[in-house]
Amino acid sequence: MRTIDEPRGSGMQLGYLVNIYPSRSHSFIRREIAAVEALGHTIRRYSIRDGGDVLDAADVAERDRTAVLLDAGALRIALAFVTAMGRPGAFLGALRLAVRIGRRSSHGVLRSLAYLVEACVLLR
Repeated sequence: MRTIDEPRGSGMQLGYLVNIYPSRSHSFIRREIAAVEALGHTIRRYSIRDGGDVLDAADVAERDRTAVLLDAGALRIALAFVTAMGRPGAFLGALRLAVRIGRRSSHGVLRSLAYLVEACVLLR
């Protein structure tokens, strides 16, 4: 198993998933991503929600490289579900887990199902 501090050229592909990215309070994440990329790894950036207006040039560059999951639109979300259902055992297991967690959570089943939708979009 490779670690993220292996020498340049090891070619690991990593994903960073953040609730809102970039934002002014996430400069530490931006620096961490830059450091990991400097080691020769590829980083894909994902955000659940858009970070909004950012003024810093580095944040603007990060925003341009970040896929925002909730900007997918209804058609892409539907396609994400179809893609996820291509592995029915895994999808049904995730659905059961989301319902079970939701029932035990103070947030309820609906929020857990929303997280499942986000996971399907990320998968696609």
